[in-house]
Amino acid sequence: MQAYEQCHGLQHGYVGHYIYLMGLFVSANKDVEILVENRIIENFLSSKEEVVKLFHNLQKANTMSLTDFRFEGLISDLNAFCERPWNKWKATLKQNYFNTPWAAISVSGAVILLILTVVQSVCSILQVV
Repeated sequence: MQAYEQCHGLQHGYVGHYIYLMGLFVSANKDVEILVENRIIENFLSSKEEVVKLFHNLQKANTMSLTDFRFEGLISDLNAFCERPWNKWKATLKQNYFNTPWAAISVSGAVILLILTVVQSVCSILQVV
C-alpha cells in the first residue's frame, strides 16, 4: 500500500502518514508489548525486535510531507492528555504501586490499616473527652 501510494503520487494518502505515526509509537520492545496487549497491533513475527525493525525500515522508505500531517491533531491531543497532572499521577500510581496483583493488595492493605488507625485514634480521643 505504501509503494502504491508513492508510485501514483497520492500526496494526501493516509498510508504514509499512518506508517509515520506508528513509527513514532513503536521505538522499543516495550512499546510493541503494550500495543499487542491492548490489541492495537498483532505480532505475527518471531519477536518484538522484528516488529521494531519492520516499522523502522518502513519509515525509512516513507516519503511524505510533514506540513500536512493527517494525525497532527491526534498527537497534540495525546500530548495534552499526558501533560495533565491527574493523568500523570494515575499513570505513576499504576506503574509503581499497582503493577502486580500482590503490590496492589499490599498497598490496599496499608491504606486500610492507616484508615483503621486513624479511626481508633479518633475513638480513643472521644472516649477520653
